[in-house]
Amino acid sequence: MRICTELGIVEALSDRGLDTGKAQRLYYHGRSIGVKFIRPPGLFPDKKANPERSQPTEIETKGSIWRRGAASVLEITLLVASALGPWGAGEYLRTHEAGGDRVPLHPVLARAQDAIAPILALPRPCDDRTGRSCVERVPPATNLLWMAAIVAPVTLGAWQLYALGKTGQTLPKRWFRVEVLAVSGRTPGLLRAVVRELVGRWGMGVGLAYCLWRYGGAVPDLTLLGALAAGSLALDSLNACFDRDRRALHDRVAGTLAIDAALESFYTSPLQNCTGTQGDPLDRVKISQAHRSTSMDSKAKISPALVPLEQVPAGIHWMRRPLGWGLALGIGLSTFLVTWMGTQIYVEGQQTLRDRAERERETFLALVEKFAPDERQGAILALGNLDAPDAGIQLLADLLGLENDGDRLEAIQQALVSSGPRALPYLKTANQAVRADLDALRYSADTAQRQMVERRLQATQRAIAKLLKIHSGDLDEIDLNRTHLGRLDTDAAFALVLEKTDLSGIQLRGARLDGASFRGSLFYGAGSDRRFGTFDDRKADLTASTLTDADLRAAFLSQAILENTDLQRANLSSANLSQAKLNRANLSSVRAIDTDFQQATLAEATFTGAHLGEANFAGAQLEGARLTRTEAVGSNWRAASVMRTNWQDADLTTADFTQANLQQANFSSAQLNGADFTGANLQQVNFQRADLSAAVLRGATLDGADFQGVNFTVSSSSEEVDFIKPSSESEGVDLLTGVNFNSVRNLDDRQIEYICARGGIHDLCSPGAESW
Repeated sequence: MRICTELGIVEALSDRGLDTGKAQRLYYHGRSIGVKFIRPPGLFPDKKANPERSQPTEIETKGSIWRRGAASVLEITLLVASALGPWGAGEYLRTHEAGGDRVPLHPVLARAQDAIAPILALPRPCDDRTGRSCVERVPPATNLLWMAAIVAPVTLGAWQLYALGKTGQTLPKRWFRVEVLAVSGRTPGLLRAVVRELVGRWGMGVGLAYCLWRYGGAVPDLTLLGALAAGSLALDSLNACFDRDRRALHDRVAGTLAIDAALESFYTSPLQNCTGTQGDPLDRVKISQAHRSTSMDSKAKISPALVPLEQVPAGIHWMRRPLGWGLALGIGLSTFLVTWMGTQIYVEGQQTLRDRAERERETFLALVEKFAPDERQGAILALGNLDAPDAGIQLLADLLGLENDGDRLEAIQQALVSSGPRALPYLKTANQAVRADLDALRYSADTAQRQMVERRLQATQRAIAKLLKIHSGDLDEIDLNRTHLGRLDTDAAFALVLEKTDLSGIQLRGARLDGASFRGSLFYGAGSDRRFGTFDDRKADLTASTLTDADLRAAFLSQAILENTDLQRANLSSANLSQAKLNRANLSSVRAIDTDFQQATLAEATFTGAHLGEANFAGAQLEGARLTRTEAVGSNWRAASVMRTNWQDADLTTADFTQANLQQANFSSAQLNGADFTGANLQQVNFQRADLSAAVLRGATLDGADFQGVNFTVSSSSEEVDFIKPSSESEGVDLLTGVNFNSVRNLDDRQIEYICARGGIHDLCSPGAESW
């Protein structure tokens, strides 16, 4: 039926067979603006009311808080799961798939990583910051799953926004019978839905959580960020419990309200195409809940009322009128004056800059004219102090490669140092050019010319060293790749000494640094956020550099890049190389006593003849590394991956290999007395002629291991032929208990007898075997 009277709501309820009770018109300044009715007892009774009291209750018009909250939680859960599910599966494949071909990371994913890393303060996806190609290789399935982790939440979110805007319901809201309407009673529309979700809920809620996390000292703890975001979203929704209209904050921002879908259709359907008694269109209604009892019935409560839009107060009608001529003229004159003054200031500023540049050019030309033999040194020193020094620095660097006078070389060097770090790129070019000249004269008979070129090279080296020392800590990403800062092959005396210097972030790829001293220096530091482990960490890159005989004692090289680096005979004692990248590095004969290599990557690295006493390799990756003749007494290899490594003739006395993966390792003739292999993977390991006296093998996997000629106990000096004569009756007790030797190769009878006596497991052990 069509309702066109103020009492239409009462008639609509009557048509449905309901007792409508008493109706009352609502007036505002003597004008009828709507109707309210008093619900009689029994109309939609409250289930929680006392059955003994016949008391009317309110008709609930908005969706209950718990159903609205459950729908919101389910929406957020679906959105987050659509991203984290594929990402987690792809990450698992990336970290656990050992074999199979790997492909470059998809360019879209690489760009996404670069964009997300600064926002969430994550470590850089790629450590190469010099512009060289650096592409992570992942399994093909990881590419597919990670792409789904981007597409799925975007698609799901767009679909939810579209459904919310067009129908007022997403799928979770439909399940929980909750509908979102604009305050006009219509569906929200796409724009209002975007404002409600992206601005009101995610923008304000998650944005507040992110600001607290970012600037509250919680970076880079992502778990805390998630907790803050969840708490912020929960507070946004809980606001409905205290709001008089039961509206959450995001509903207030977007001008929407969430209601019970069934009740909304019951109360709004009779109002379609209805007009009031004054003939005004009643096209916007607000479903509200009364909070006070009326004088007509003190025990009855007011039901939802249908109220048209409030009229604009007469006191602000002037805001709708056009601006006056006087105000418009004032604004125009003010704009003209501001524009004119700004133009004059700009013109005068440009003229001042031109005059200053002209004076500097005149000064520069005057200095160039003074390059007579008697005034050249003074002019050289002045060049390094110009206010616009680029041209002067370039000229000084060129002179450094041409000058033959020793005193003037010193003057040029000092002028370049006075120019500051901006001189380093020019010094790098000069260093490389002079180095090329020196290589060309390697077999020349002109000794004087060769010595002069060596002096020029030393001048560039000293200038670079001074700048690195003076500006320690302020040289992030300074490019000194392929520079020669090491010792010369002749008697020319130069040694790079940068002890206790902050070199974090420096780029020294392919540089010559042999004989340099970096004792106590820093090669890794926090970025601008002053936090380690985030996207802007400053990591030194020494890939393929030469550091032979270098002094790196107590240096902080954590996470530094040293792949393919030559570290022969270097001193790394007490240095920190945790999580450093040393793949294919040459560490032959290095001294690394008490050095920290935790979680470092050392695949195919060479440690031949290295001294590694008390070094910590816990969690390190050393697949295919060569450690022959290594001295590593008391070293720690817990949970390290050392598959296919070569330890021939190494001294690993009391070394700790607990839970290490040693598949196919070669320990032939190695000293392993007192070593701990508890829970280690020793499949296919070669122990031929190794000394395993007092070694702990409990829980180790020995399938396919070769024990030919293995010593289990210390032999007596007077009876060297005795293979397994124990030094005491208690020696070896419990060291082999429960260890299965059935799959071990090349065990002889006496070894089996000893294994059985010490509690080992073998098919040839007799039930009554006793300890010796």
